[in-house]
Amino acid sequence: MTGVALVTRLLRSTLNASLQGTTPDQLVYAVKMNRSLMENASEQIHYYASFVPPIALKMASRQLSKIEKTYHGGIVGLVMSWLAEDQPVYHSLLLNMDGGKDWLEIQVVEILSEFGIQLDGVGVAG
Repeated sequence: MTGVALVTRLLRSTLNASLQGTTPDQLVYAVKMNRSLMENASEQIHYYASFVPPIALKMASRQLSKIEKTYHGGIVGLVMSWLAEDQPVYHSLLLNMDGGKDWLEIQVVEILSEFGIQLDGVGVAG
């Protein structure tokens, strides 16, 4: 498995695990109050990251930056497509709620930063 495949799988599973422990009302509250769902995921992410060779994380960072530049909607668009499959109720809420996609972007940046991955143009208000 490539570094980018591993990181995207871990990103997807971490986000899904965080949402599975949340009700729709809690998600709406988190978005409105700009609260993170990742607070309890840090230890889990560090645990998984310890199994990924640093070179794979570096390569994943480059590949994810390419996805950000070339995929329609960037990383957040990709994550939204995953949510449409995995968590359709939450996908609908985030898609139709003011600030939903911006909030999701912050969650994605938090997860990736726990892996030590920073993407150009992601997580920058604008």
